[in-house]
Amino acid sequence: LWDVRHPTLWGSMWYWDVNIQASFAGSFSSNRMDWGKIFSDGLLTYTDLAKKFARDRHNFSGIAADYPAPNYYCIMPWCAIFLWNYYEYSLDKEYLKNEAYPFFLGIAENLLQVFEYDENTDKYNVYPDISPEQGPLAHNTTVTVACTKYLCKFTLESAEIIGDNSPILEKIKHLMEGLPEYALSKADNMHGIH
Repeated sequence: LWDVRHPTLWGSMWYWDVNIQASFAGSFSSNRMDWGKIFSDGLLTYTDLAKKFARDRHNFSGIAADYPAPNYYCIMPWCAIFLWNYYEYSLDKEYLKNEAYPFFLGIAENLLQVFEYDENTDKYNVYPDISPEQGPLAHNTTVTVACTKYLCKFTLESAEIIGDNSPILEKIKHLMEGLPEYALSKADNMHGIH
């Protein structure tokens, strides 16, 4: 449990009560996607705190991808997936335009500063990075790379849907295309798994 000393929308002092999966996976498994809006409303109450975290902790702009746990850069991109899933369920373009899309852009803006571009390899890398429940500090954890790729993908799709052509979108596209491959363990490589 992540205590960030800020009551959630449902009154708890814990970050997402017990766990995002435990709290909201039921909306998907029970076919109650309308409950996704409850998660969205709660998550969006953290926007200002996450922006402050980005400024104070990293001197970056945007919505801190690692709020509230430093260097866990998968947190906010992963949480944003729930908002995208809710849009796909509702097809509510006003929700996408006014609530979800600005949140996606804010996280992407932050990740453009978190990932460092290597001209020699034409790839983006992140270090230090932490994979939740795995630790320690690592390079390009699979969960961060995967969540960032997906965030970039649905941010670009959202821009098309609502007709936005902001200059940052080209940077987001470049980031998505330049993210590293998923890391494989030595055992996976020995068995020819790609």
